[in-house]
Amino acid sequence: MGFYEDGRPCEVFFKTGQAGSTTRGYTDALGITVSHYLQLGGPPKAIIAKLRHTQFDPCGYVTDAPLGIEYVSSPADALAQLLEKLTEE
Repeated sequence: MGFYEDGRPCEVFFKTGQAGSTTRGYTDALGITVSHYLQLGGPPKAIIAKLRHTQFDPCGYVTDAPLGIEYVSSPADALAQLLEKLTEE
């Protein structure tokens, strides 16, 4: 995750580990899309509302769980949970 100087998120990067090329391609595309949305001023809450609890593979327990995120139901859910933790007030 990249941030503006004021702490707001502005870029998203995925590390997919041993995932195949299709999964890497989809997560890269999701990261680019969400990054552009954030850079254009879109609110993180809207992304969280749309992506939280989406279910598709790969899913499961997270290695080196950032910010206490232990289980995700998809890469999109992982992104939503991370944004949620980083934008909590």
